[in-house]
Amino acid sequence: MDTNWEQMLSGFANEVFLGMTEILGDNMKYYWTLWQSEMAKDYIFDDTRSLAPLMENLLRHSIITGTYDRVLKYMGHPVRKDGQPHPLANPELMPKVSTWHDGTRIKNFSRKE
Repeated sequence: MDTNWEQMLSGFANEVFLGMTEILGDNMKYYWTLWQSEMAKDYIFDDTRSLAPLMENLLRHSIITGTYDRVLKYMGHPVRKDGQPHPLANPELMPKVSTWHDGTRIKNFSRKE
């Protein structure tokens, strides 16, 4: 499916920026930029038994690809070219793995002091 993003987002802008025409006039349009985006796809399983054979590989993939430099960049912290934190960033990255009745969650978060 092809999406005309400019047209779709401009429709939202008219809904949330009600005074846009009065402020910008008729000849100016809202300018859209994209500096960070994410693609996601949701899968729904009938029950946990259907997901069980895939779960170990999915968790391993999450841990392997969720590297320090990727997580820091995603969270907006500057990193050096080698992927290590920039000295001025002073981030403390906290990974947390939680097991729930319906599955496991891996969450990375940053605490700034």
